[in-house]
Amino acid sequence: MDPNSQPASVTFEGEEFQKPATVFQTQTPGIVRWVMQGSGGLIKNEKQAQYVLVGFVVIAVVSVFVLMFNSGGRSAKFEAPPGQKVIYPQNEPPRLEQKF
Repeated sequence: MDPNSQPASVTFEGEEFQKPATVFQTQTPGIVRWVMQGSGGLIKNEKQAQYVLVGFVVIAVVSVFVLMFNSGGRSAKFEAPPGQKVIYPQNEPPRLEQKF
């Protein structure tokens, strides 16, 4: 066999190779179907259900931020049990005064 020669191409008569047609199915996600079914008929199509879900996420995120960052200007207050005293040493956390 000559190293410079090209390999022979093989063709089959009567066989045509066709690429199968791509079928796109738009399937409704389960949570969208759940929102539509659980709305009692108020939400009539997928787009409305998606808007409801986006609104729910926005409200949830805003609520989390409000709860995280809204301390109301309050700081932690340490109260000692009756007969005990809280001491605040420098560079250490507050603790109860030890009595021996």
